[in-house]
Amino acid sequence: MEAFGPCARVTGVCMSSYTLAPDLAKKLLQDQVAPDDVIAAIRGAGREPFDGGPFDMNLVAVRHPGRGENRFNDKMHLLYRGADKAWEVFTLAVTTDPGATYLKSPSRPNGTAIIKAGFHAKLWKLGLHKGEKRALVQAAPVTVWRDNDRDAELDIGAPTSTETGSFGINFHRGPSRHDPAHPSPVNNWSAGCVVAQEEQEFLDALALCDLQRLTHPSWQTFSLLLLEA
Repeated sequence: MEAFGPCARVTGVCMSSYTLAPDLAKKLLQDQVAPDDVIAAIRGAGREPFDGGPFDMNLVAVRHPGRGENRFNDKMHLLYRGADKAWEVFTLAVTTDPGATYLKSPSRPNGTAIIKAGFHAKLWKLGLHKGEKRALVQAAPVTVWRDNDRDAELDIGAPTSTETGSFGINFHRGPSRHDPAHPSPVNNWSAGCVVAQEEQEFLDALALCDLQRLTHPSWQTFSLLLLEA
């Protein structure tokens, strides 16, 4: 495979990590994304898209390169084949990072969780976040960085320690409304969960997950591929 610097030109993903090449990262941080670009990112990470029929969901998150911005500046892409078997993608703004509230005041003594980039198999299932509102809730162990220096900057990579286990790392809704002119900061919306910026977009994503379960009743879980831009 031809290489361009540390990244593979063909795939657009660095072979030594789950970091996207700049051109593909720019595309995947837009509000509208082509299915082929999401497929390229999945394959660049050494995987093939789930393709077991209509509404077989691929959840691909892209973390913005900004560190400690306390914004919903990441993207979640739901890639799937529709009823006509053509590839489709639904994109929504999210944060994959904890908010400044929990970075400065961790809820655990070993620090605030930051999901580590990579493939997290069968991470979520449909359920209730904190027993209240519908969400995708943790169903399998996940590896996280533990940021414990109590500042607003994200600490990802060595020497920050990692931990693998069940920590309630869910995918849930955020503010009920999003005002582009006055966007809400993340703050206490996330202590490590993936959180949608806008409630209705999250509900639309959840409806797609419902279609997977309705179409394929035995497929109860959803994996996450998290990539760094």
